[in-house]
Amino acid sequence: MGVGVNPNVSGDYQGEGSAFGFAYRIPVIIPVYDIMGNFAGSRGDKLGNAQNPLAMLYRAKDNTQKRNFFFGNVFGEVDLVKGLVAKSSFGIRYENYSGISYNYPNLEFSEGSEANGMSENQGFNNEWTGPIP
Repeated sequence: MGVGVNPNVSGDYQGEGSAFGFAYRIPVIIPVYDIMGNFAGSRGDKLGNAQNPLAMLYRAKDNTQKRNFFFGNVFGEVDLVKGLVAKSSFGIRYENYSGISYNYPNLEFSEGSEANGMSENQGFNNEWTGPIP
């Protein structure tokens, strides 16, 4: 006979599209600033499509993003007879998030935009799993 729990908590993920990801993707020939003191970037021939990570961080300084993610399960098992175990499990996956982002012109980026913008998001997801009676 046994009972157990498997809880897990997760936060934000720093992926390829983050400032950290662009820091290792941007060609080393591109400086942080150009000779006029503006952010330098990949707008040019054969410089790829990585963004200037410092420019990204500077433009995102007013953005707020919050995310919570929890998943896990509870289980129990009983030895019915020698070699035969009955086990039941009940699981949950829960996530909630909210944020606001401001977008500024990004002229130095090869795929940049000249527009200003703002976006808001919020929501939640939950999923319960268990045995079918």
